Amino acid sequence: MSDDIDSEQQAAISDAINDGLVEAINMPPKDRFQIFTRHPAGELVFDPAFPGGVKREKIIYLQILLSRGQSEESKRAIGRSVNAALVKCGIRSDDVFIAMYENGGADWAAGMPS
Repeated sequence: MSDDIDSEQQAAISDAINDGLVEAINMPPKDRFQIFTRHPAGELVFDPAFPGGVKREKIIYLQILLSRGQSEESKRAIGRSVNAALVKCGIRSDDVFIAMYENGGADWAAGMPS
């Protein structure tokens, strides 16, 4: 996301993403693991006419990692729900790009005894 987004708006964006996932796929509300990366002007390269000729103001790229096996409808619901929640905190719908990735339990190692 753009580096001109302040800490207060970042917190609102964080809550919106979490709320969208809770609503769309019944994710436990405390199952929040997020990484935010801010980029100065010039580091976010995008076509301002994509899609449909809408100029972007503050573009937000989201990568959402999901447990393997989410249906296409679940993914569409995530997109709708997260986007709607972001709009409520002042982000334009056209400024949101969401990419979803899946993996499974074997792809993780966290807090495991040696």
